[in-house]
Amino acid sequence: MVNKPSTYSVLAASAIVSYYTQKSQNKAVPIGVFRHPTSDGTVIPLPNSTFLDVVYWHLGEFASKIAYQFGSPSSPDYVKGDGPSIPWGHAEDAWSAVELYRKLLSEADDESITIASIGFLDNLSLLLDSEPDLFSPLTGRQLISQKVAELVVMGGRYPAGKGWNFFGSDPEIPHRNGGNGLGLGSKGTANVINNWPTPQRDGWKGRVVYVGDEVGGNVLTGAEYDEEYGYGRNRVNERDGSNKWVWDEETKNQFVLALEKTEETVAREIDRLFLKGAKSAAVEKVAPMSGEEAGPKI
Repeated sequence: MVNKPSTYSVLAASAIVSYYTQKSQNKAVPIGVFRHPTSDGTVIPLPNSTFLDVVYWHLGEFASKIAYQFGSPSSPDYVKGDGPSIPWGHAEDAWSAVELYRKLLSEADDESITIASIGFLDNLSLLLDSEPDLFSPLTGRQLISQKVAELVVMGGRYPAGKGWNFFGSDPEIPHRNGGNGLGLGSKGTANVINNWPTPQRDGWKGRVVYVGDEVGGNVLTGAEYDEEYGYGRNRVNERDGSNKWVWDEETKNQFVLALEKTEETVAREIDRLFLKGAKSAAVEKVAPMSGEEAGPKI
């Protein structure tokens, strides 16, 4: 599911899926994208906007480069075979994320789905508020309660603060998204975090796990060094996207993940494992001495 409504976001996602799947499978992996709701039910076309964060401008712009490099037939690295599941120039063929969510959930077994939200929560907000349709007679809240076993959210700061994923889709942030944003911002986040199904209200048997933006900030890869701590609830301010963890012994299905080790310790251990793996695959060679010809020693 793509939370940034842009043709390049869709094409980049399609190119990545095609690159990492077999030719026979890439057409079977659907791509859904956020569609901004309108009062008259019309569909707003996906803009051809790219995302360049001026705070981290030195990292460059990602989506359009991936979309072209591996999704455009004119690129030498174009995914051969059947090509991407969504061809270059056909981003509008992507599913509406809400419709795709509802289709997949309706076809899934009860209590079998884990949703991992690693970006904005706009699509989940629309799913939560969705009404019955041709895929299911259930509302979004009912579908989630019946089908979802776990929601994992990367976003926020803990025990309190403000994280990009909780407010960054707000279209009123021109210095971040060029003024071309189509999103729900902190209101969408607050809807998901504050109104997600609960055991008490909806009989939901699942759990919610949060990972703050700062966890592993200086670690370039991950390992199982996390621990769960504390019972409570996450609350989000719909005005600015800030959040606060509220300790609550009555809530047993929400957790925050934190690094058990320091970032430096985790980084050193990962480097050790990388080096160990590299050495295990290396072939030891004996360099020839000066004046000697390379070859086997007798």
